[in-house]
Amino acid sequence: MVPAMNPAFVILVIVDEPKGSSYYAASVVSPVFANIARRIAEYLEIEKDDVTQAIFKRK
Repeated sequence: MVPAMNPAFVILVIVDEPKGSSYYAASVVSPVFANIARRIAEYLEIEKDDVTQAIFKRK
């Protein structure tokens, strides 16, 4: 969900049978997700979350 603290949209990226030497999500799906999320957030003018503040507030 993006942004993490107050979601405006959800992105699901599925890669069926990735090709090449890398098949882990971090190397296959993460770049696709990041590109889509960045472009949608820019289009909707959504600001980034300060995730570090959110983590420390939960204590």
